Amino acid sequence: MNFVARKRRILVDTGFTEYEMGLYSNDLQMYTTPPEIKITLREFEEQALERVKVYRIIEQTSAKGITKLSEEWRKAILDEIKAQGLKTFVKVFTGTGLGKTEADYEGRRRDHITHFICRLTYSRTEELRRWFMTQEMDLFRLRWHYLSSEGRQAFLKSNNLSYTSISEEEMSRLLTLSNGLVDSTKEYYKVPFTEVFDLISRRRIFLHKGFGYITSQDIISVIATQFRSFMSKQMMLCSNLYSRIIEDERLKAILGNLNTVYTGKNYTVGSGNAHEIDIKQLGTIARRAFPPCMLSLYSTLTNQNHLKHFGRLQLILFLKGIGVKMEDALYLYRSEFTKKMEPDKFDKEHSYNIRHSYGKEGKRTNYTPYACMKVINLNGGGAGETHGCPFKTFEANQLNKFLADNISNPEPGEVREIIDLAKNKHYQICCTKYFQTKNPGVKLNSIIEHPNQYFELSYSDRNSTSKTEDKKSVASS
Repeated sequence: MNFVARKRRILVDTGFTEYEMGLYSNDLQMYTTPPEIKITLREFEEQALERVKVYRIIEQTSAKGITKLSEEWRKAILDEIKAQGLKTFVKVFTGTGLGKTEADYEGRRRDHITHFICRLTYSRTEELRRWFMTQEMDLFRLRWHYLSSEGRQAFLKSNNLSYTSISEEEMSRLLTLSNGLVDSTKEYYKVPFTEVFDLISRRRIFLHKGFGYITSQDIISVIATQFRSFMSKQMMLCSNLYSRIIEDERLKAILGNLNTVYTGKNYTVGSGNAHEIDIKQLGTIARRAFPPCMLSLYSTLTNQNHLKHFGRLQLILFLKGIGVKMEDALYLYRSEFTKKMEPDKFDKEHSYNIRHSYGKEGKRTNYTPYACMKVINLNGGGAGETHGCPFKTFEANQLNKFLADNISNPEPGEVREIIDLAKNKHYQICCTKYFQTKNPGVKLNSIIEHPNQYFELSYSDRNSTSKTEDKKSVASS
């Protein structure tokens, strides 16, 4: 990806060069040409984060069980993109294709740049490549839906895709030949039958003299197949380039963390989220308000009197974020660890790390509690390890037992639904479903994205319920 600008003649009416206006002539792109412009590292990161937000919105909406590409699915995605203030993307994703304003070109350029940044970021592992391709394919299909007939024709022509919509004369002939299989109210494309075997097997097209006649809704299946094939090859090329790109430490810091970066509410200490936590009541609080990842760690700590390094760090930052004071955290860890080791050994090997996590040692950094994506990518589950996300690391029997132990009187099918979601790698949706079974009175408008978000929602709701009940008791007495 080359960020050196070419010297091109600038067209006064838009502020874009002639080259750029040709490159960004349509709202939908195949992304065959890398961007050649200068941007700052700050713009590089900020714009990439915007596209990552879009990917996560698509994933979360699809995982809710809404039929993909349905009107409800499209509306839910666009409503959430608008709610998160991503106005530029709303415009370019829902454009008819051929707008000529400066805002149209700017949106397309932003779309172009962010796609290539994310293509590079998500190229480094097979799992990341699959995830990226899924979101990009869904986004590609969504955007095709909004293109006008002229926009679709222009897209096909600019990408040398030899599919043309049939003329009125040919439509009249097909209506006679097809015995009702062709619908006069729809737009049809003429495609060689060899490119639509999947549609033939599903009997979705009319065949005549070696050509298939498919609707504008079905033509996207053909185009999307080509897009996927092209993107798969490009992702492998990016994978080979990635190790060279990250030799620049500045880019390594951005690209290496982009797929796990948290983009929601701030849960660092001092951001107004902490509660007054009584350390003596932490066991009770954990059972009712901790998310599964933290409940699993806390249970391991109190039952086995030890946690490995990443487990200690994951839990301590969470505890700090919910309001556990450093002195209380030290008391908790010391009281458990010293059941298996001498107090002097604990003070020598572990006290410093706890104080460091609270920003009282070393660089005195106010470390941030791990968000869900960070937890999921910790890759726990090794021998003696309990860090990471249980929905990812637990075996099916282990997860089933955990759910049975922690969900009282579940509705029929609730536990099975969570287990199935885990099998399909929808870990955050699993956590959201788990939360809803534990807190049936709390309405969620989005999925759980942070362990401290889970705690805040659960603990606040229980507290408000307890206070209401206490007031009723006082009033009745």
